[in-house]
Amino acid sequence: MCKYDIDIFFSSDDLGTQHSLFFPPEIFRKFFKERWRKLLKIPRNKKIPIMFHSDRNIEKIIPDIIDIGIDILNPIQPKALNPKIVKEKYGEKIAQWGTIDIQYTLSFGTINDIMNEVLNRIRTVGYDGGLVLAPSHTILQMSQLKTI
Repeated sequence: MCKYDIDIFFSSDDLGTQHSLFFPPEIFRKFFKERWRKLLKIPRNKKIPIMFHSDRNIEKIIPDIIDIGIDILNPIQPKALNPKIVKEKYGEKIAQWGTIDIQYTLSFGTINDIMNEVLNRIRTVGYDGGLVLAPSHTILQMSQLKTI
């Protein structure tokens, strides 16, 4: 795929739960990190930006994600991973995609809730670049939510 002129390389591997990783960070470092580094070597060498998708809270391995060459972390789900903390700790090293909550705000919040969250994200995360302001995941229709 990277032999073509592409704008971004997107990869994914859901690694987190609402509160933490599925496994201790040492497991990621032992079994996954070097495999991901090898996989991402081609787009990295071609200077193609790399976006990595992993749901929920993977904060304990964000330094590892940065180390293997990830440029953008997707999605940042604010009920699981605080965008402001990610910006403060890693803002110069990785961009955030998402940050607008779908678990409550976009699904059940008022227009005011949505506006307040957007303005809050711009203020706390949007400075100095590194933010793709977007829903934190796919927005489900109400009929889909009732079946979950």
